[in-house]
Amino acid sequence: MGKLMLDRYVGDIQAELNFRFSPGDPLKEMIALQREFAMFSNSHTLMSAAALLNLAPSDPAARRGWFTFLANLRRVPSDRAGVNGHNRIRSVLRTNLLSPGAKPVHFTHHSVQENRGVLVSTGAPLVFSRRQYLIISAPVT
Repeated sequence: MGKLMLDRYVGDIQAELNFRFSPGDPLKEMIALQREFAMFSNSHTLMSAAALLNLAPSDPAARRGWFTFLANLRRVPSDRAGVNGHNRIRSVLRTNLLSPGAKPVHFTHHSVQENRGVLVSTGAPLVFSRRQYLIISAPVT
């Protein structure tokens, strides 16, 4: 993300994403929004879902960079053969939010040198909690 957004915005958007998909009322709201508006269906891009949910920096340049990053995920592989990073994220969010046991989601990043693709796993990403999350990690430079 380094070339698309100033560093100071990366942590903010990550925190915003993690809050919107956090346990309790935020996750319940995301489940209800997915059921009503199907934001993560194949009919919508991650960019349009982020815009709808106002999950983007308010600074115009950072906002453009964030939306470019989301669009560029179409050219990034994922941990699922034949599925690009954009579609992997959209699909796993849709499946999770529509499942009876929907998990909170933790968004993180990893170095593109470590792995070129979007990685999806389940685990306890917070050292102070044993709660299981869906973990989505995107590659960044």
